[in-house]
Amino acid sequence: MGIAKWFASVYPVTGDPRTDTRSHKKVNDHTLAFTNKKDDKVTISGHGVVSADGKTRTVTLTGTDSKGKKYTSTALYDKQWREPPDSACNSYALPLFPGGRA
Repeated sequence: MGIAKWFASVYPVTGDPRTDTRSHKKVNDHTLAFTNKKDDKVTISGHGVVSADGKTRTVTLTGTDSKGKKYTSTALYDKQWREPPDSACNSYALPLFPGGRA
């Protein structure tokens, strides 16, 4: 996805044959909604929710595949600390489960 343009309501997407435009909307302090469209038709929509303690993120999306079949997918990500190369730096990496969890 690259870097999201959080302040744009709708912006063009290049390099993805299934998506022409993408939009993001802050729902609340823990939730972000998103929508992808192709030829003005919604192809994927969903939301990401960060837990109150900031340790997990759940992303749920619904969409339609190239054959017109609808699907829903949910992925769970856990915050995982890594030893930074510079001890003065505190960094972490997501996701722990890049393929999602059933």
